[in-house]
Amino acid sequence: MSDFKGGYKSEVPRYELIPGERLLFEKHIETRDLADLAGRIDRGEPHEVNPNYGGQGYTYLYPKTEDLGRVKASRINDKWKLDWENSRG
Repeated sequence: MSDFKGGYKSEVPRYELIPGERLLFEKHIETRDLADLAGRIDRGEPHEVNPNYGGQGYTYLYPKTEDLGRVKASRINDKWKLDWENSRG
């Protein structure tokens, strides 16, 4: 079977794949990176998320795929708030 249909290559455009890949990255960081950061905050270790030690209250996490952008993770009432930004800043 050909990769071309009607003269055009039949593959899913990248912009349609990004939301699904962002969800997979969120699941990945919730079980690893964010769990480690929460442990550091609970133990009282200084970190950029912990404002008690001069932190800014958030941190940026970067997926390996550059066109996903970056995610801003902030901890509010023991829950993580994840905001996606389209640029890598």
